Amino acid sequence: PVAALPGGKREGSVGSGGVSLWSGQLHWFCRSGWHARLLEAKGPQWSQLGQDPRAELVKSNPVRRVYRLRTGGVDVFAKVYQPHDWGDRIKWLFRGSPGRGEFANLQIARSRRVPVAEPLGWAQGRLDGKQLGILVTKAIEGVTSLEEQLYGHHKKLSLKDAIEATARLVAQLHCAGIEHRDLHPGNI
Repeated sequence: PVAALPGGKREGSVGSGGVSLWSGQLHWFCRSGWHARLLEAKGPQWSQLGQDPRAELVKSNPVRRVYRLRTGGVDVFAKVYQPHDWGDRIKWLFRGSPGRGEFANLQIARSRRVPVAEPLGWAQGRLDGKQLGILVTKAIEGVTSLEEQLYGHHKKLSLKDAIEATARLVAQLHCAGIEHRDLHPGNI
C-alpha cells in the first residue's frame, strides 16, 4: 500500500536503508532520514531550481545543470539531468536516470572509504512529457575541485599540493577497485 504524506507526497517501499516515495511527478529514493529534509513543505521545487532564488547555478551543459543550495538545514548540490538527444533518451531507457547510477557509485565509493560526496537522494520522472532526473548530495565544506584549483579565482592549495591531492585520490580509487570513466578536473 501507498501512504499519503503532506503536500501530495505518497510513500512507497521502505528498505535497504532508504525510503522510496512519489512527490508530484518525481519518484524519489532517499537515504533513511533524508526524505523529510529534502522534501519538506517549504523546501525547493527540485524540478524548477532555475527559478528558486535559494539555488545558485554552479555549472551547466546540455545534459545537466548543477545547483548549490541550502535545504533541510544543510548545504547540498543538486544535479538536474535531462536527455539532450536521442542517444541520451535511449541510454535512459536501458539505464534509468544518470542520478541513480551516480548515487549507487557514490555509495560504493564511500563504503570503500574513498572520500566522495555523501549521496542523499535521487529522483526520476517526467515533467511536461520530458524525462527528468535529479541527484542530491551533501556539500563538503572547504573542498574545491581540481578545476577550480587550476583555473579558478579562489585557489586554496599550491599547484604542487593540488597535484599531490589528486594523485592520492586516484590511488585511493585504484586501491578500492574503482575505475572512474569520466576522470577530469571538474570531477576531482
